[in-house]
Amino acid sequence: MSQYSKYLDDQGFIDWIFHPTVENSLYWESFLLENPEEEETICHLKNILQSLKTKDHSLTDSEKKEILEKILTNIEQPKKPTKLRRLPLKFGRYAALLVIAFGLGSYFILEWDTKEDFSFENIRTTSIDSLTETQLILNSGEQLLISNNKSTVKYTRSGEVILNDNDTLSTSKTAERATSLNQLIVPFGKRSKISLSDGSVVHLNAGSRFVFPEKFNGNDRKVFLDGEAFFEVVSNVDQPFIVKTLEKEYEIEVVGTKFNVSAYASDKHILAVLTEGEVHINKAINSFYSKKTKLKPGELATWDKADKGITVATVNTDDYTLWMEGILQFESQSVYDVAQKIERFYNIQINLEETLANEIRISGKLDLANNVEKTLANFAVVSALKLDKINDKEYGMK
Repeated sequence: MSQYSKYLDDQGFIDWIFHPTVENSLYWESFLLENPEEEETICHLKNILQSLKTKDHSLTDSEKKEILEKILTNIEQPKKPTKLRRLPLKFGRYAALLVIAFGLGSYFILEWDTKEDFSFENIRTTSIDSLTETQLILNSGEQLLISNNKSTVKYTRSGEVILNDNDTLSTSKTAERATSLNQLIVPFGKRSKISLSDGSVVHLNAGSRFVFPEKFNGNDRKVFLDGEAFFEVVSNVDQPFIVKTLEKEYEIEVVGTKFNVSAYASDKHILAVLTEGEVHINKAINSFYSKKTKLKPGELATWDKADKGITVATVNTDDYTLWMEGILQFESQSVYDVAQKIERFYNIQINLEETLANEIRISGKLDLANNVEKTLANFAVVSALKLDKINDKEYGMK
């Protein structure tokens, strides 16, 4: 326990955990760079203290004292024939909380671990490519197919789900589960809009998977996105809204704002553009320290999956949000990127020579309300390419 006590006795460390500032964050970041062998200990301690901070008011002082006495009794009973040092009792308030955390793994730590395991790896079971209809998967495992090309899903505060403003079903039984995670999967060629239980609205583009809880409990409102979505988040300063993607190093944190995220697994970049409010792009430097990049309205953050870097630029946000209105607007974008968006919207395949298509930059606007043949004809004019129809789903360069 000595590896923890030296930090618990350091008031500067405690202040940094519970009241981080630019100055103390820089200090401890430098400390970790100079002492990498301490990262595991500090990371473990930081996670425990932060999880206990959120639960601190759930136990009275008398309850904490009683639990601490029981835990200390167990710790002092040697499990091996080797001689053990008696645990010092002069740790103070935070050390006592730490000991409680070790003894109450199922009460504190396992609950925190459950939240961290809230990831795509644990829930992604249905391939988007295999679907032709939008699919809502309830946490009970029930799968609901939605046939409309532009569907709507609404979660009410009373525990009901309304599909396309018509069909209503109750989720009261499944909502009792600790982690009531649902999925909305939108195949290529479809779009959907979902209203979450807190009133936030998410517009999902074609080829997207959205994972979310039926109700938001705890300290944040965490959701996962694989694909593209425009978020209209209801403000709640006490419960920030967090969007996570398949790239674990990155997450987007907001309180109340409007922004678009494009995070398709097949793309080389993840894009986040802000139209209203403020968002923080959190990038994990290591398992302990993260760096925040703040976006202002009209700014685009681009995450390069290869080099893990983030760049910020001022853009015309219409280029990234008009897809909700069936308009594809682009300015100096590569032919390859524009072709990908057309493919997803119409659920087709356009065969292009990738190197050439990435070199050609085009600007213009396509009305996706047109049929696929007219859209491709307009695209060919803008890009100066000639496309042949191979079959109903496939097109290629002449």
